[in-house]
Amino acid sequence: MSINYSISLKPNNFNAQMYNNVNTKAQASFHSKLGTNYTQINFGNTDYFINNQKLREKELNKYLKAATRSYDLSRYHTAIKNYKKCLEIKPDFYAVKLKLADSYKQIEKLPDAIKVYQNILKENPEDLEALTLTGECFKDMHLYENAIKYYKQATKINPGFDLAQRAVKELDNLILEQFNPILAQIQKQQHKDENLKQSLKIFRNNAPKDLVNSLNGIQVNFGETAELGGHSNIAQYEDAEGKITISDCYCWASPKVIAAYLVHEAVHAKDRDPYTSITEEQDAYRDQVKFWINNGKGTKDPELDYAAYLYRQSPKALDDKIKTIYSSRDCNIRMESPHHTKALKKPIGRFLSSIPIIGELFE
Repeated sequence: MSINYSISLKPNNFNAQMYNNVNTKAQASFHSKLGTNYTQINFGNTDYFINNQKLREKELNKYLKAATRSYDLSRYHTAIKNYKKCLEIKPDFYAVKLKLADSYKQIEKLPDAIKVYQNILKENPEDLEALTLTGECFKDMHLYENAIKYYKQATKINPGFDLAQRAVKELDNLILEQFNPILAQIQKQQHKDENLKQSLKIFRNNAPKDLVNSLNGIQVNFGETAELGGHSNIAQYEDAEGKITISDCYCWASPKVIAAYLVHEAVHAKDRDPYTSITEEQDAYRDQVKFWINNGKGTKDPELDYAAYLYRQSPKALDDKIKTIYSSRDCNIRMESPHHTKALKKPIGRFLSSIPIIGELFE
């Protein structure tokens, strides 16, 4: 069965630069420092560092490259060893601390990951990324009260930070489930129904009319979504079933967030076919981002804000990211799909594509 889907574009949990007001210079170059460019590291201005800069930079780059390579190959124990070497040379290397903690998470050494995050929080108690990820670790350990403490701290710093807000709602329900599972289930379903009602209202009142019309006859609900490349879809459109499914874990998200994902899936539904493509995903993300920029004000969501950040750089930057991510996760995805090429925007094109032999030429 073919599914049109929206997935996470983010290489990490979220972009700290967008949400933290403190130490933004250290966090702004997060991705580049852990990418292929290792030559721009600033060691400070003391005589010791100036005199030994080239040697120490070479040593740091060696360990950083080894750590990055190991992490990308899922060799997390080796990555941890090399990230620690990096921190021996440059103890305040923020990005490396995050990757070290994440490596611990990958091998389920959650207490060790928490120690690293708490070390970051000692230096910057308002670091939203460290607060959120600490909460996530405690949640995975089923220590819900501890997790709520960190998520609530994040919401105090940024009340519009929806990732933390929805985590608190989810954890409250999980705590209730321990004492009264039936009531927890009832309250969760009530929340789903109300959230979906509000989300559809925002979508219908603010989305382009052609996209609103494309959902006529389409069932929308929260539920389990398929996986792609080891990652669950955030949302998906299934043409054969005539339905859109939003990942169940998003049922606690703001209706504005859900409405933005409905825009994305409405682009898929508009074609009324089970096929997707790079071009179709690019168009879906562009419409989703434009909707989010216009209607998501006051709400911060890591995934949507990251896509908007790329779009504001240039629409091409967003398109390039989508092409890279979708190509890597779905080796069968094509650049064009039958009902989503420029030629097929004309009625004659759509008619020709419906003829099996000719339609193959459009794929």
